[in-house]
Amino acid sequence: MEAKFSLTSIALGNLRRRRGRYLLLIPGIVLAIYFVATALLFADTMFVSLRERHYNRQGEQDAIVFDCGEAPLEELISRGIFSEYGTAGILGCVLPDGQEQENGFSIARFDEAALALARQEPLEGRLPEKAGEIALERSALARLRSSAGVGDKITLTLLVPDGSGFMEKPIQKSYTLVGILADKQIYLDRWNSATPAYRDYPAGVLSTNEQIEPGGRAVINCYGRYAGNAAAAFERLREFCLENKLVTEHDWPNLEQTRYRLFDAGEGADEDIMITSTFLAIIALVLVCAACLGIVNAFSADLEARRRQIGLLRAVGATQKQIRTIFGREVTLIALCSIPTGLVLAALTVRGITVLLGKSFIFRPNLLIILAIAAAGVICVRLAAAIPLRKAGRIPPMQAIRNVELTRRLKRSRVQSRPLFDVPRHLARRNMTLYRGRQAGITAMLAASIVLLSFAAFGARPILSEAGWDYRWDYVLGKQSRTGDWLMEYELHRPGITEQDRAEAAALAGVKTVVGEKLLQVKILTDKITPYIINSNFWRFDYLSPEPQQDDHPHERQWQLQQFQDYLASKDKYGYRQDYLTVDCCGIDAAVIEKLHPFVSAGRINIDKLNSGEEILVVAPAEYGFVEEKLDDGSTRSYYDYTLDSNTAYSAVHQNDMFRAGDAITVSLLYCNSPEAQEYNEDGSRKLPDDAVRIDRAVTVGALLEPEAGDKYLSDYFPGSFFCQAGDIITTVAGLNSLGFDTPYTILAIALYESPDPAMEEYLETNLGWIAARTAGVELRSYVAMTRESRQIAYGLLIAAGAILLLFFAICASMINNALSARIRAGRREIGTLRAVGASEQVITRSYLWHLLATFSWGTVIGLAMELALCGWMLTQEHIAAGAATLPLWEPLLFVALLFGICLLNVRSKVGAIFKDSIVENIREL
Repeated sequence: MEAKFSLTSIALGNLRRRRGRYLLLIPGIVLAIYFVATALLFADTMFVSLRERHYNRQGEQDAIVFDCGEAPLEELISRGIFSEYGTAGILGCVLPDGQEQENGFSIARFDEAALALARQEPLEGRLPEKAGEIALERSALARLRSSAGVGDKITLTLLVPDGSGFMEKPIQKSYTLVGILADKQIYLDRWNSATPAYRDYPAGVLSTNEQIEPGGRAVINCYGRYAGNAAAAFERLREFCLENKLVTEHDWPNLEQTRYRLFDAGEGADEDIMITSTFLAIIALVLVCAACLGIVNAFSADLEARRRQIGLLRAVGATQKQIRTIFGREVTLIALCSIPTGLVLAALTVRGITVLLGKSFIFRPNLLIILAIAAAGVICVRLAAAIPLRKAGRIPPMQAIRNVELTRRLKRSRVQSRPLFDVPRHLARRNMTLYRGRQAGITAMLAASIVLLSFAAFGARPILSEAGWDYRWDYVLGKQSRTGDWLMEYELHRPGITEQDRAEAAALAGVKTVVGEKLLQVKILTDKITPYIINSNFWRFDYLSPEPQQDDHPHERQWQLQQFQDYLASKDKYGYRQDYLTVDCCGIDAAVIEKLHPFVSAGRINIDKLNSGEEILVVAPAEYGFVEEKLDDGSTRSYYDYTLDSNTAYSAVHQNDMFRAGDAITVSLLYCNSPEAQEYNEDGSRKLPDDAVRIDRAVTVGALLEPEAGDKYLSDYFPGSFFCQAGDIITTVAGLNSLGFDTPYTILAIALYESPDPAMEEYLETNLGWIAARTAGVELRSYVAMTRESRQIAYGLLIAAGAILLLFFAICASMINNALSARIRAGRREIGTLRAVGASEQVITRSYLWHLLATFSWGTVIGLAMELALCGWMLTQEHIAAGAATLPLWEPLLFVALLFGICLLNVRSKVGAIFKDSIVENIREL
């Protein structure tokens, strides 16, 4: 039976005859497909993980319209704003402590569509089915400080909405707890100062059969998913809100956009996913390029050795297109055989990464993605092979058979006559002259590898140093950041972290110490204000002067003058006869105060007098220097120096002429319990609250503290945002209470006996998270997790860098070995001729050794020069601290030495294989 002759049959025949050499090409193609698949699969995993995390935290709705019961909601569909929507009717605002609305949360009945969009799914139990049943989020139960479980009866104190506010008196109502829901309200409400009920995200679900109390009126929230383009739908939704007067007191549309946006994560765990995913995707793409470069080199080396075959095909009538087709089909067939292996390895890799990274990552194989990966893999391989294929197709027949190109180069080369010459070096110089253009890729790859290795070595020390950072506290419970105001302390008795919370945290297994910090603003009354205190901060005491300290802009001057006039008006309104300095006052545990003795510059620390409120400590550096310098880019850098240096040119130096140890001073607390609202009159002056309370206390300055002592910083001993600036007051928690300045804790810092194992860490985070959820705005920060994650990231970076370097090492070795092997195979006739005139195996090997040395020399010199320049630039630009890293030298030299050794062994092996044949076989070039 006669076989059918075609381009495909030629390609298959080539594969069969040259399968041994193609075994070296297949790993490179598998790697390329593997890295393409890994990049795309991980990109899909990133998208799915971020989306699911967002939906689990905030729901699938794109937007929520608050208090919209009077609006024609059906128009949201007819006007193409929403493709679907549901409603939730808020029936009450729960007061966890019976009186504080700020710490409250709303409960609502959801229709079926709103339940699905909001993803109100129970973690335990079920959703309510009849009146008198309720399902609550875990954080809501924590705020109630309740240990109730599914099936228990709970009694809630409710404020019932009436359409404009709430009914006059709270009511008590009992429900059966039938389900515990995943937390959503704490995530939705994180950046929103919503008032419970009228602009709130409900944290409790009631049955649709539940009725509001007589006289009440449900607050309707609408959950919707955009129809079509999200940006256009949002604009139409804004117009809808404005048309129907669904606006806040500030005339903003009464809605919140909660839709999922891939590159708008913004939260810790989400940022971790984004950073990790982006980093791994970049690595994968870099490796794709490296693998493709390896394919280009391997295929080019193979075609170089097959020039004669190409010439014969062209001589019998094959066109350039047919030549490209034959060899292109060879590569395609190899790629198609390699795709399953690459895909399986990529899927297993991404699956393994998601398991190691935890529940934040979700791997869901998608058939369309898999098919796209397969197509992308073939395209990637074809593109990588396209460069040598185009060059191969343009080779003229006679040039390929007789190697005319080589003959022309020989004619152009100048040969110097010498009576004696070094044969190996002469042969090496000849080869380098003839094949100079083909060395560029190898030189570039070697230089790039050296630069990558140098960066890895250069950054390893700072990365490992950062990973080894030892945090002072293992967990911190903190209230959301407070805003400072020179006028008064707002919401002094707002809900916060309580003594009960502290006691429960201290009682947890594994907890060694719990440090509590209370922070508020007080006023130091004084008859003397000097430049020492005025200039001790960039903005803190601006209200004491009618002139701006820095900016001389007219608007700034006008604002500064108005602020000074408001200060004078506040003195008059609240009865201050002296000037006052508004400073931070921190109450902290006595055990922390005992550690501050090295910072005492005058006086002494007496814990008993601090606890009784007789004495306080004042941060007052004996002197400080102010530095203002111009940078090269034209900007100005300003800072304070508390340890004066004779070599520094200070703009000003100030000595302490404000505070002395033993002085009797008056400390005043001016506060109100209403939320902070910096309101202004029509003339631009500040509105001064009428319900402010003033408490004055006479105290003695027990000791003055320096902000720095040697290499220690005073602020490091405080877990919160107490910055220890000039004029700040420090006392004990007991002393703060004795002064009558009692306020909830702003920070609880928790230290453990030892690093927890996974089970203990889960136990601590669960219980501490429960304590944090009791109060609105309190968050748990785990330095245990941060330390572990930073180490994982650091080790992951180093492992990834090592993997990349290993790959580049392999690609460099492959490129150099393939080039020399192809050259040795193509030069069999020349080697046979040299053998015929007496050249030994040692002479031929040394000629290729000199060639190898020249190749390595250029790549090494260029790589080291680039490495030194880039690393030096990073040091001069302070991207890396001068003492944190050293310029890598021995690492790239070791890299080059190992690579050279491998290539030398390959050269000896290939030359030795040729010398096993006879001279006649070499010359005949079978």
